[in-house]
Amino acid sequence: MNNFLFRQIILLCWILSIGLILCAETLTTAPIKIEQQNAPTPWTHLDFHNKPENFQFAIMADRNGKERSGVFEDAINKLNLLQPEFVICVGDLIPGYSKDAQRINSQWDVFQSVIKNLEMPFFYVPGNHDLTNDMQRRIWKERIGKSYYHFLYHDVLFLCVCTEEPQEWQISQPQIKYFREVLSKNRDVRWTFVFMHKPMWNNKKAKGWQDMEKLLQDRPHTVFAGHNHRYNKFERNGNEYIIIATTGGGSSMRGPLYGEFDHVVWVTMTEEKPRIANLMLNGIADTNIRTAEMVALIEPVQKGRIIQIEPILIEGALPERVKTDIKFHNPTRLPMSIKGSLKSTSRLHIQPAGINLTLPPDATDTINATINIVRPENLAIEDLPPILFKWAVSYEEQQFAGLQPTGETQIGIDRKFVCPKRTEPIAVDGNLSDWASLPHTCTAPMQINLEPGAWKGAEDSSFRFGAAWDDEYLYIAVEVIDDELFSNPEAPPWEQDAVEIRIDARPARQRHHGRGKNEFTNFLLFAMTPATDKTPSFCYNNEELPSGCRYSCKRTATGFAAEVAVPRAWLDAKQKQAWEAFRLNIFVDDFDSATDPGSQICWRPDWRSQESWAGSGSFWRDGEK
Repeated sequence: MNNFLFRQIILLCWILSIGLILCAETLTTAPIKIEQQNAPTPWTHLDFHNKPENFQFAIMADRNGKERSGVFEDAINKLNLLQPEFVICVGDLIPGYSKDAQRINSQWDVFQSVIKNLEMPFFYVPGNHDLTNDMQRRIWKERIGKSYYHFLYHDVLFLCVCTEEPQEWQISQPQIKYFREVLSKNRDVRWTFVFMHKPMWNNKKAKGWQDMEKLLQDRPHTVFAGHNHRYNKFERNGNEYIIIATTGGGSSMRGPLYGEFDHVVWVTMTEEKPRIANLMLNGIADTNIRTAEMVALIEPVQKGRIIQIEPILIEGALPERVKTDIKFHNPTRLPMSIKGSLKSTSRLHIQPAGINLTLPPDATDTINATINIVRPENLAIEDLPPILFKWAVSYEEQQFAGLQPTGETQIGIDRKFVCPKRTEPIAVDGNLSDWASLPHTCTAPMQINLEPGAWKGAEDSSFRFGAAWDDEYLYIAVEVIDDELFSNPEAPPWEQDAVEIRIDARPARQRHHGRGKNEFTNFLLFAMTPATDKTPSFCYNNEELPSGCRYSCKRTATGFAAEVAVPRAWLDAKQKQAWEAFRLNIFVDDFDSATDPGSQICWRPDWRSQESWAGSGSFWRDGEK
């Protein structure tokens, strides 16, 4: 072999070697485009495990909002077994809802000690628990970085949107501008995914989503959100919008048909479109686990639109017998069967003892029930536990044979309370000396929340209260007996000694049967802590109260006292006439120390709970029926 040929072979081998080295370097470079910076970043690392054209990633749901311990950690362990290329979470990572920076940093320390066990990259999306206030926003920026951002992976665009900026249920204009530019620069990507905490398309109060959706309308995309703790799938303009359930967040865990389960979402990006599966921690399900058609059948049951009990409100002495109507309505498109049992108590005997009926679509029916009261002359209203009505709904159509939602409804008896008129206005100052009497007492609560065993009796925590009105205001006064007062200026009222006054002044049908879930809309909430020598009284979300409301909460020698005044104009507006009645409930939150689990004693069962019954705690202004 001549020298020239030998040199040519050597040169060719060298060129091939260099090419192989370059190819190797290219293959070991992660196929991601993302802005790097010398600052905290909202991702853990960018060391991806796989780089095929068709890639897989996982989505985790809410961890907080009454976290159930260990679930999120279990999900991390199982994701490590499944080995997705990366993981995105749609927010509510920490408990939040505090202005104590040390407390919030401690919560982030705990979370990040958990997430460090994840073997693949983790991308943060903020929720309302994470960005509750300006201090929490500052800590997020310091520890995690940007609250909204984007990245490209294998020619697929990922948009991580903040729904809490500048306030909750808002996508700020700077965000809109940012994503407009991102989308403009990435017109030809294979697909676009959008991740955000709150389902902005599903709330009339939301701001900014309409602008975002316009930017997305000309491209294939999929949107994921959390917040509701209940799975639901929507279709908008030919694209899938999915609210995922929970990965450890608060849930009744009634199963897939209710959209209540712990899971991760598994997404496989193919050449044509994403393939999406729901991976429960005990199984796998596709996106049709809960469809719009199923929701239409079960939602009326969940929202209490199937069964209504007419309130039983007593004036004067307890009678031997009372009657009520149990009304049934089928608002769905299918025939509905309802079966139920009514369980008498030792004091209340009810007839009929069972219900079995079938309602055609959009039909109603009424069952007349009679309740016999055993020895009423020896009883007070508070001695009468409600009757439990347990029921189940089913549908005849075969494909929904497994859809059998159940529920419980309480049938209770209560007094028709009178709200007297005042001739002189009341000074709302926390001094109750201008109240002639506080006739209503709570020494034996009808419901105890938080940690019931933490309540040691009336000496530990109890209260009495009164209601009155004049031509300008409705007044409520509460005197609390508390043997050990505890306050924490950095915590919400329900995590320290406080009083919560709920007033529902809607028309009769709505206030009798409503669960009162929408604070400051359906009902007013005064959640107040007593003022101390060092700290003023705090009233939760006082800026949401109607104009003209007044309140005061002060310590006393035996506990604390609270007063509120609600303008008559607000009650009149709610009832679209001169107001006649309102529904009232009062809670007292009792904590003896920072480590005390606390108790919450309730005059009447919480409207939001299954223990409540129609019309409980109803007041009529004197002279009204």
